[in-house]
Amino acid sequence: MSRYNPPELMKPTRQRLVQLILPVLLLFFVTIGLSLFQTVAQVNQVEAQRSRMAVNAAIDTMVSRLADYTHDNAYWDEVARAVYATPTDMAFLKTTLGAATQERVYADTIVVLSPGGAQQLAFRNGQRQDTELTPSLTDAISRLQRKIGRDNRAATTVVRNERAIALVAISPIRPMDTKLRRLVPAKGPSYLVLLKYVGREDSFRIGRTLQLPNVRFQLQPGRDPFVALHDDEGRPVGVVTWSPPSLGTIALGRAMPVIAVAALVYLIVAAFSLGSGYASLRLLGWQVMADSLSRLPNRRALRWEMIRRADSREDAGLAILDLDGFKMVNDSFGHETGDQLIKAVAALLKQAAGTDATAIRLGGDEFALLATGEGAGTRIEQVANRLLIMLDVPVMLLGRPVQVGASVGIVKVRLGEISPSEAMRRADAAMYVAKRSGKKRVVFYSPELEQEHVAAARLTGALRKAIETREFTVHYQPMIDCRSGNVVSVEALLRWPHTELGTLSAHDFIHAADQAGLTVPIGALVLDQIAKDAQDWGDMRLAVNLSRGQLRSPGFLRLLADQLKALQIAPERMEFEMREELFVENADFAEEIAAELRQMGSRLVLDNFGSGFAAFNTLERADFAKVKIDTGLVSRAASDDRALVLLQSCVAVAHSHGARAVAQGVETFAQAELMRIVGCDEIQGWTYGRPISAADVTSLLSVRRRTGPAATRSTSDAGPPLFQLESLSG
Repeated sequence: MSRYNPPELMKPTRQRLVQLILPVLLLFFVTIGLSLFQTVAQVNQVEAQRSRMAVNAAIDTMVSRLADYTHDNAYWDEVARAVYATPTDMAFLKTTLGAATQERVYADTIVVLSPGGAQQLAFRNGQRQDTELTPSLTDAISRLQRKIGRDNRAATTVVRNERAIALVAISPIRPMDTKLRRLVPAKGPSYLVLLKYVGREDSFRIGRTLQLPNVRFQLQPGRDPFVALHDDEGRPVGVVTWSPPSLGTIALGRAMPVIAVAALVYLIVAAFSLGSGYASLRLLGWQVMADSLSRLPNRRALRWEMIRRADSREDAGLAILDLDGFKMVNDSFGHETGDQLIKAVAALLKQAAGTDATAIRLGGDEFALLATGEGAGTRIEQVANRLLIMLDVPVMLLGRPVQVGASVGIVKVRLGEISPSEAMRRADAAMYVAKRSGKKRVVFYSPELEQEHVAAARLTGALRKAIETREFTVHYQPMIDCRSGNVVSVEALLRWPHTELGTLSAHDFIHAADQAGLTVPIGALVLDQIAKDAQDWGDMRLAVNLSRGQLRSPGFLRLLADQLKALQIAPERMEFEMREELFVENADFAEEIAAELRQMGSRLVLDNFGSGFAAFNTLERADFAKVKIDTGLVSRAASDDRALVLLQSCVAVAHSHGARAVAQGVETFAQAELMRIVGCDEIQGWTYGRPISAADVTSLLSVRRRTGPAATRSTSDAGPPLFQLESLSG
């Protein structure tokens, strides 16, 4: 640690030095020898394990790349046209599929199988030539055909074909354009099969990337380390093996001359002082106590420091902080950016700590701060708040701004009264409360937090049960056109009739659902209910909020598109609301999500615009159909001139980007009239419609079809609102 010093060893007196020197030297050299041997063994063991993990990851990457390449070519409109054309467009297929076999980057052989399984055509080495599939390949292809799921993603396996190992991928040939689906024969699609035989080039590539010597693919393992290759049914088909690097032994061999010289020098000066030997041990101890990436003390160092100071009975403040948004950065930009972010945060943490506390990295995206002595609790809080302010500014990593926050839990203790593990557990519990409370905040530990932690776990369990028993209900809140008074859309609002807590809105439990990874199945239930409710609503637009948990879930948008299709809901009818802060936390990721939603044909709505999370350039990042202005801004506009100016700016910016401005949270007629005057296109709020049931929406729409839309209310009119809902919403 920055001010960490191991306890001093007792130094022998001059009178005892002669009697102690020989046993001490013998014990020292034996200890050093055993330590070096153990260190070398551990390094070699860790390196062997790392090599196995790295090779496994490299093989998985090869298989994934082959699967993606197969799917991309099979799901290509031009390939579908060429394969299903009469006669087959061989010229196009040769320049695409044939060229791929000549390059031999992804595949050596490409085969197109007819719906019946017969070989329709094949390419090898850039030329068309019939390929005789061995029984093992034929059997593997048949298995993979049966394993292709509803999403038509490519299925892959590893096979032993005669005396070689091959990667196999297969995917049905279907056009991406739905208008071209008619090309697929009624008896089923043809299949695209890619074969990639692994050999010296692949071995060399893996070895060069992972810095492993003599990597090779074999049918049987030898004496060297290896990773077994299995087919899709778990049967062994071969191994990847390499020569063990033995970095620990190499390092020891290189260090031996230095060790010998150091030992000689030590023998010369041992009669005068044992300090140099102790310094070496202290340096070795520091290497064990440091985090290699951030260069901060690690979890072991923190525990040791608290144990070392236990007898002092000093006051101490311990803070544990977890980065908010780190996983998204890692998933979006890769682990290299994630590592750079850890280094940047470590530097900020050291800067914030200064001389008031010691910064520690616990692992992953978790850090800690330790302060001891008088006023430790106050100092640790000040350091934590300084860090949160620093993290308000995006961190520049590899040329791009990255925004993260931190949730901090603090516990005040007296050293020696509780164990380091218990102190860390309490700070950890406070940190999780900070995360559940909205992140980017500091929470102090108190015994009541234990009850909150148990309550959160209980809530998560109840949510899982509610999903199984479909306990959720959906209410709808209309959005009203400011000019005509027509209902232009309804927003679906999730409700949970909890047996003990009463009816809960999504705000009460969506964060717990996000943390537990339950928002995707909950969202699927909501969409099912909307499909049933909206059958008699004509072409009424349906607005649905998308949570962070849904958007971060791998494959969510594909599942969403499939569910809309299965429920026969036109994507053009849907309005998906994305919160403004998502574009601040990870703008690139948010833009990618927005683009995919637009490609589905759905309308995008920017929620909580003007809430203070971002500037007006948020609208430049996506083509929004609507902009919902933040409730707080709407409520302050009548009494706060600055809020009114900002509101008018929001409306103007929305209109300049071709988006409709929606004022949400309108609770009085005066607010409604003000929103109309500043140019809002739509109004949503309890003044003109509180959340109501699906049956009430049906009744409301049937009444409005008979009576027509309400007239627009003038400024001086003290009469009823644009339309009346008291009879429906109570």
